[in-house]
Amino acid sequence: MILSGKSYHEVKELLKVEKSFISEWKNQALFHGVESLRLQYQGTQGYLKAEEKEQIIEWLRAQDDLRLSDLQNYLQKQYNVVFESNQSYYNLLKEAGVSWKKTQKKSSR
Repeated sequence: MILSGKSYHEVKELLKVEKSFISEWKNQALFHGVESLRLQYQGTQGYLKAEEKEQIIEWLRAQDDLRLSDLQNYLQKQYNVVFESNQSYYNLLKEAGVSWKKTQKKSSR
């Protein structure tokens, strides 16, 4: 924005950042080119290798009665993996073709 002619004040108000932050990135662009401003983050490595994931899916398919906590315990004990979000566990269940109902304890009524 600065290189396009906007004032420091305009950029500061628009982005809610300090002048030093603007100067830092302006200098980065001037000395290393605008391409250097591109996001360099490549993401994190997955917790499970492809072969481990396949083993887990096979294990899931072999279970008759399964709760989410069973899967959580299995992953922690066997692979030392604890996901931050339950969605990661649900994704494994879905990939294994295990329905949510199958993962519920059966009622004894």
